[in-house]
Amino acid sequence: MEYNVVGDASIMVNEDNRGREEIRHGASKGCGKSKDMWGSFDKTISEVENSLDMLHDRVEYVHQQVGVMTSDNEVMQDNVKGAINKLGGDLRLEMCGLQEMLLGEVAKLHEQV
Repeated sequence: MEYNVVGDASIMVNEDNRGREEIRHGASKGCGKSKDMWGSFDKTISEVENSLDMLHDRVEYVHQQVGVMTSDNEVMQDNVKGAINKLGGDLRLEMCGLQEMLLGEVAKLHEQV
C-alpha cells in the first residue's frame, strides 16, 4: 500500500485494487479472459467479505462477553471482600470475648491465690 499526499489530505491507494481494475479492463477489451472466471472471482471476493463480516460480528460478541465477565468478576471480588471484612469483624468480636473471658479467669486465679 502506498500513501499519496494531496494538499493536506492523505489518500491511501491500494495497489491490489488498482491492479485488479486494470486487469478487468484488459479482460473486457478481449484479452482472452472468460467472464465466467471474473464472475467466479467476484463471487469468491463476496464470500470472503461475508466471512470477514461474520468474523467481525463474532469478535464484537466475544468483546461484549469479556466485558460482562469482567463486570461479574468485579462484583464477585466485591462480594468476597465484603465477606472477608465481615468475617474479620466477627473474628475481632470473638477475640474480644475470649480476651474478656481470659481476664476473668485470671482475676479468679488471683483471688484464689
